[in-house]
Amino acid sequence: MPFQTEAQSIVGVIEDVSGNPLPYVSIAVYEAENSNLVKGSVSDMDGEFEVEELEYGEYVLEIHMLGFEPYRTKKLSYQGQQIDLGSVLLKESAQELETVTVKAKKPLITVSAEKMVLNVADNISTAGDDGLELLLDKMSAQYDIVSNGQEAIEALSKQQYDLVLMDVQMPVMDGYSASQKIRTELHDPTPIIALTASAQRGEREKCIRFGMNDYLSKPFTEEELEATIFRNISLDSNSTEEKPLRAMEQSEALYDLQSIRELADGDEDFIETMVEMFKEESGKMLDEMKSALAEANIDQVGKVAHKLKPTIDQFGISSLQEEVREIEKYDRQGSLEALKEKVNSFDQQLRAIASEMTA
Repeated sequence: MPFQTEAQSIVGVIEDVSGNPLPYVSIAVYEAENSNLVKGSVSDMDGEFEVEELEYGEYVLEIHMLGFEPYRTKKLSYQGQQIDLGSVLLKESAQELETVTVKAKKPLITVSAEKMVLNVADNISTAGDDGLELLLDKMSAQYDIVSNGQEAIEALSKQQYDLVLMDVQMPVMDGYSASQKIRTELHDPTPIIALTASAQRGEREKCIRFGMNDYLSKPFTEEELEATIFRNISLDSNSTEEKPLRAMEQSEALYDLQSIRELADGDEDFIETMVEMFKEESGKMLDEMKSALAEANIDQVGKVAHKLKPTIDQFGISSLQEEVREIEKYDRQGSLEALKEKVNSFDQQLRAIASEMTA
């Protein structure tokens, strides 16, 4: 019997096993008989989707999201009625995909020549032959050096810095105690990067709990140092003299649309729709996150980060995968100022990547 045309739809809601809605999930509709791709759709920020303008016939839906196991429906017989699949639950998968390189058009982060770094370290070494000071010199950074946590507090009370590199194990006062005092006594929000030789599980979380913003495990490479500084150093919006601290070179992988392209199966309109939706909706979620932060609502900040997490994975934004998870699981008893720095850095980077993204 020939197919008849009828403008109706198949609808549903995509959620994880905890009942949280999943945005940007790809839904592909295939003819049940020959597996020809008929339609494609994507879930919105509430996890809802709708496949419209179908012809009468039998179909199968395949639902894909990076980081989750694929889901395939049973055969659906469509005769013009609306088919409501209800809640479709996706289970998380441990599978990791390789990234591809996407070229950037311009540097994402620039820093004024006046930016100052405070290096608080008893004894620092990297994976290479050069010391930390030589690496900072190579990045054209201005910096001061002190040898323990007490001296760091004294330095910060006298001068404003843009970043602190804090060794954890030092005489007189260790990095944990110094960071806590910087937050609670000086009320100084300057980003602090912990430098530690400890590779124990939970070390990063401990550093964050004491008010630090990020973490580097020694020995570290020049690239790791640059990437960590890039994630944390603040921008001076009033600065007129700027030069790159860590310019994103043309070979830098900002995002990876490989999984989107595989699902699109050559449909460039589908890819473009996904990219435009990402730009619009990610901006809204970042606004929501910062509003919650302004109200000191750490729980809501975490919930928004949870919604953003699968999106970051789906679009292959590997540089922010760890950060979004740290924000999602941020300790409610942790430093609010440290969280603000982390959210501001995340917001800045994601907006910059979104502006670069093309189908």
